[in-house]
Amino acid sequence: AYGVDISRDGRHSAVAMAGSESDKNSNVLILLDDNGKKLWQYHSSGNWHEVKFSKNGQFLSGATGCPDRRGYLFSVDSAEPIIKSDPLSKESPIDEASISVNGQIAAFGVESAYGAIVLMDKTTKQIIWRYETPEGRSVRALSMTPGGEFIGAATFGGDILIFNKNSNKPIKQLKIN
Repeated sequence: AYGVDISRDGRHSAVAMAGSESDKNSNVLILLDDNGKKLWQYHSSGNWHEVKFSKNGQFLSGATGCPDRRGYLFSVDSAEPIIKSDPLSKESPIDEASISVNGQIAAFGVESAYGAIVLMDKTTKQIIWRYETPEGRSVRALSMTPGGEFIGAATFGGDILIFNKNSNKPIKQLKIN
């Protein structure tokens, strides 16, 4: 497993699995109830790198590696994605995911030479904005305030970036190292 998360109320857990593109029982995102019973699973062509529940426990975001390289948003009620983005990079995995309390906004972090932060909207299923990291550095940490007003990210190169949801221009940018 590459990732795991538990809903705030403990009613659900989700597991992000790696495996083989051709095996429908690997490269899966699995949703479980509080007794460990599988509620659903979703197969991707790429390894699942991340899964995160919204604070209200009704939605989860996920990110995949090669060759899929997409951001996803699901309701706990369905294995059919609300959002299945177009590939967010040409070659690199989407390694991080974060989600607002009500699932309205999801953010995804791209790694390697295509480093970027991508913010998406549940209603329009479109990218709100995209920010290319300095020198294409990998986004290795991503967080969001509960209402989705602010997004924080950190890169392998020590860049700390804080954004307002309305703009891809950082409101704060620090360099550590």
